[in-house]
Amino acid sequence: VIIALLRFFVVGVYTVPSTSISMAPTLFPAAEGGDAIVLANLLARTPARGEIWIFRRGRQIYVKRVMGLPGERIEVRDGDLFLDGKRLVKERSFLDRVKVPLPGLDSIWPGYPRPDGAFERLDKGRVRDVVFSARIHAQSLPASVMVKINNHVVLIGPKGFASSNGVEIASGLRFGLMRNPVELWITNADGVFRVEIDGKEVARTQIRTLAGQAVVEVVTDGEVDVKDLLLARDLRYGPVENFTWTLAEDEIFVLGDNSANSADSRRSGPVKVDALLGRVWAVAWPPSRIRRVR
Repeated sequence: VIIALLRFFVVGVYTVPSTSISMAPTLFPAAEGGDAIVLANLLARTPARGEIWIFRRGRQIYVKRVMGLPGERIEVRDGDLFLDGKRLVKERSFLDRVKVPLPGLDSIWPGYPRPDGAFERLDKGRVRDVVFSARIHAQSLPASVMVKINNHVVLIGPKGFASSNGVEIASGLRFGLMRNPVELWITNADGVFRVEIDGKEVARTQIRTLAGQAVVEVVTDGEVDVKDLLLARDLRYGPVENFTWTLAEDEIFVLGDNSANSADSRRSGPVKVDALLGRVWAVAWPPSRIRRVR
């Protein structure tokens, strides 16, 4: 009886069909074939931006991410989301949830870094807004590591700095006598160049949106280990462009993470708040994909 009560009033169990790709890669069905199963909190009532919700439209049940809240004016311009005329700048916790990993750099040069300590990644297509993260560790000093995303540069070393378009925006990003690796996180997403070291933001500046694809280069000098390197792209909304919608006080705007293959609010309009069934909080099946969803 307790399990039945939990099942129907507290935890919802929903199937994401193997044919559904609108929320890839976040809720992608099982790689080995078959459907995925997600769990939803049926007690949740107030949606927050960035959360994934189950909702009903007619007789169909859908799963999408909430991106527009009641009363807001939503616009999509050149792949970015604007709220009441201002570009949405996703903070790290949000960006980390929706970023899409790109193929590993080791697929370009196995066993990176190369002997000269440099490698470069040029992604096909219009990958403009990227997220770079790595753990770097100076085994001995002097040593330095430089990360360059187009004309934005971060140098950590004896005289570390961050610069954008040749203008210094942060200084003193230096290696010390470190016993532990340092986490470096850099992005040029949403028209803002940002740098974090060990979770602390050390540089931020507005930038002009790139017209072409992003080129990422990493160069090390001295005994420096680069581990857990990840290159990802920001979530961009297309192919529906120049879209504007003003939400009523009882409506939300939902979008799929796999924007190019998602029947969401850009095509079907907003969702009534009272059509929401529950907030997704975990993937329960298959076993290889069990994880919490935020």
